[in-house]
Amino acid sequence: MKQTRLFGGECMPSHRNRISYDTVKKSGLICGIIYAVIGFFVRLCVKNPYNMIHLLGADAYLPPLWLFNLLSLFWLFISGFAAGIVIGRLASGRTGGREEISVYRGLLFFIALFFLSLIWYPLFFGGVRLGLSLLAALLCIVCSAACGLAWRCAGIIPGLFMLTNAVWRFYIFMTCLLVILQN
Repeated sequence: MKQTRLFGGECMPSHRNRISYDTVKKSGLICGIIYAVIGFFVRLCVKNPYNMIHLLGADAYLPPLWLFNLLSLFWLFISGFAAGIVIGRLASGRTGGREEISVYRGLLFFIALFFLSLIWYPLFFGGVRLGLSLLAALLCIVCSAACGLAWRCAGIIPGLFMLTNAVWRFYIFMTCLLVILQN
């Protein structure tokens, strides 16, 4: 039986790396929607962020707020979708051995990313806690990358989604850093 190797890690046999469409549909979409809806409500709780954007001088670094929020919610959905795929694989018994340990490790990083990404928005736009928002953004990058690398054997899709999410988190980190340096 052919073994599949990604990024030099050890994986399960290739027939176990196939993710059924039902698993993606049920767990991926549900987790993605739940994560995006929670992120939407967090954004609604923050009062008018336009005042804070102008006060901080961040309007030069940020796209229009509607576009920024749309992109943020998109990446929250993508992250939740990737987690749903992995959770679906765990629930269906398609993981085992080292792959299962790696998946659980990735889920721990995802849980940390979940809370960090939800508190970043109120810290930056609501509370003007720039130092804490910079730290939260940096930890989001670390958690996204670690999660993507841990999920590399659970399928190429979850790993790539989380690694590209790290790029979005890097943009958020650079925005925080530029605002701090400007002020």
